[in-house]
Amino acid sequence: MKELYTALMNAQAEYDEVILDKHNAYTGYYYASFESMVNATRPALKKHGLVLDQDICHPEFDRSAPYLKVVLFHTPSGQMKESYVKVEPEKMDKMGPLKCFGAATTYLQRYTLKTTLGLAFDGEDDLDAAPVSTPKKNFEKKPYIPTGNKLGDGQKKWLNDILTDHPEQKAVLKERYGSSDNMTDIDFQAFLVEMGIVK
Repeated sequence: MKELYTALMNAQAEYDEVILDKHNAYTGYYYASFESMVNATRPALKKHGLVLDQDICHPEFDRSAPYLKVVLFHTPSGQMKESYVKVEPEKMDKMGPLKCFGAATTYLQRYTLKTTLGLAFDGEDDLDAAPVSTPKKNFEKKPYIPTGNKLGDGQKKWLNDILTDHPEQKAVLKERYGSSDNMTDIDFQAFLVEMGIVK
């Protein structure tokens, strides 16, 4: 497994900054969506020959329940590591079984991606995307504080993809900054809130 872990170590040093692009109404803090984490890591993973695959299956050791299978594969060496997490949806008011299953799966996808790839960033914990019926009390943690650094490739791609369907906001960005290449993450966070992309 030496080649796989060496490639992962090198990729981790080149991840883009993870953008906290979603808001939790219960805690008042922002958290990173699955899409945001993928955009921040995919360029570095691709560069170092790593592929992360997540799939729902019924493994041989337990055919009675669905599991999220997570595979990190190193294409040059053929080495891989895999793990299984049981999907156990909570019943929620006004949500059918399929929506509960989807919420539980999305939650597991986010956290297995984070742990498998070794992501670490502020503003994230197990309350942010978990399907909860009542708000947690006495919850304290730091909000995300932008660094003032230029945007990474994953952040720019994410923003440009979003603005493809929002020509008015795209015009504002072009008039104000010229392009996303000229933005810092401070500009980025303020722009997302101002344009209503992050609420």
